[in-house]
Amino acid sequence: MLAGLDVIDKKLEDMEDNANGPVKQARDRIFKKAVEYVLNKAEKVTKEMLIPPYAPGPLNALIDGMHREIWPEIQQTLKGSLVEGPKRDFKEFELLHWASAPRFWPEPYKMPPRPWLYLRAKLLYALQPADANKFKHLGDPVALAILLFKLYPYFGCNVIVYIFLFVLIDKRDENQLVKFILSFKAFQFISGLISATRLCLSLWGCLELTAMHSVDRLGAEAALLPAINSGGPVAPLPAGGGCAPAPATCIEFAPGQGFDFPVVMGFEAVRIVLILAAGTLLAGGAASGGIEELYAIEEVRLDASDGHVDGSANRRALRFQSREKKGSAQRPLLADHDDGRAVSIATGLPLPARVRAATEAARIKFGAERRTGGKLPWFILYDLVVIIVVGTDLVAKLSRLRVQGAPTWLLWSSCYYAKLTWALLSFPFLMFNVPVMGGTLHRSKATAYDQAGKLVPQLSAAKIKRKVKIEEKEERLKSPLDDATRSEGRPAKRAQLAATKIQSTFRGSKARRTQARAMRHALALFTPVGLFVPASTIEKWFS
Repeated sequence: MLAGLDVIDKKLEDMEDNANGPVKQARDRIFKKAVEYVLNKAEKVTKEMLIPPYAPGPLNALIDGMHREIWPEIQQTLKGSLVEGPKRDFKEFELLHWASAPRFWPEPYKMPPRPWLYLRAKLLYALQPADANKFKHLGDPVALAILLFKLYPYFGCNVIVYIFLFVLIDKRDENQLVKFILSFKAFQFISGLISATRLCLSLWGCLELTAMHSVDRLGAEAALLPAINSGGPVAPLPAGGGCAPAPATCIEFAPGQGFDFPVVMGFEAVRIVLILAAGTLLAGGAASGGIEELYAIEEVRLDASDGHVDGSANRRALRFQSREKKGSAQRPLLADHDDGRAVSIATGLPLPARVRAATEAARIKFGAERRTGGKLPWFILYDLVVIIVVGTDLVAKLSRLRVQGAPTWLLWSSCYYAKLTWALLSFPFLMFNVPVMGGTLHRSKATAYDQAGKLVPQLSAAKIKRKVKIEEKEERLKSPLDDATRSEGRPAKRAQLAATKIQSTFRGSKARRTQARAMRHALALFTPVGLFVPASTIEKWFS
């Protein structure tokens, strides 16, 4: 009977879509024209705001050219976010059926079969969480340790983290390459600012010691003037003038003399290789992007929501699970078998390989186009020019200093200044972090990773809050007993009370959901309300 009701409900839902389809299309066309009208007006207003009064002609021409170059991208980005929303099938499940974190010691607690997958999932979710932020990681010891290791300032630990990140990310996704490059360059620029600040403080400390040493020396000499004028015996002047001896030069304050600096310079070469490799993949069109890419990876997420990747997402089963099993626990993606491998009967491939194959098939199915990251390849080209110029200057300077017999500390200081120069010249990449402008420049759709380490669309802050509320509601449904019920009576009595309360809760929730669905179909199909109010909103009125 339940199956029959589900079929009827699905038929009525299809009738709602067919009945309201023309009205929705007309409403979307009106809304699209209104958005286009507003954006066209905004183009003129922003252009007038950017050009200052009494500005010379060349400056006006420069601002006008930049506005003509950037505004179409901004307009397309805003239009896409306002008009082009996710498809109904994906919007329905975008906050549901998310994979939970894998277990390092799966039952029956034998040797971990695939610890690499566990560590991969932890690392990717710690650095790029799709449904969380850094505050959530404060309660996860593994994620917190990864973030602290990334911030460790010695031995190039941040570069080590980015090496693992480059190996693990899906390099066939446009946003992953864009995010990797921008995060790497932003971290490099911030490190350069910190290094420049420390260098200024060191120089100031050296100047302060030298100045105070000179003052004390002059004061001691002035104290000996009476004895010199009287012709009496003069005591020898103590070293340093009675204070701690100051250095003759600032050699001990010279940068690049840390015990780990040779290792840091070695990792700078690795940084160059990683940035150029990511830039080459991006500029070469090796990655897919756009809204179709989000549809493809969301399809794979829904396909893997039950722990088995078979090439298609059973939306009817997911919809039934959402309605009838509201509080059921989500199985980890990596734990569909005890040995950590989900072997498909058709292909015999392990789970990671099947996920990759399903993702590629979904990209072909939805027509995900090859993307190059917008304007980012031009910034990579600029960075390459900076690397060549700074590197050539460093090699010439080191060769000249070696010929002149310069000390070793001067050679390492030259390397430090070259490293600092390259870091500070990374400031143009910060333009991609400016709201609206950054998305306009690279035009990639945000992606990240779920707790199982699988590439999924990244949720906005508002959607994360809604997802948290849904999870909290599911937790309450899974734990219907309070402490007083657990503590009263004998075990048999407690079990009976538990079963009674669960049954009443389920029946009450099911009855309310059934009534809400019936009122939704009635109002959406037989009254004009469905022409102006979405059917899902009508259902919420009676839930």
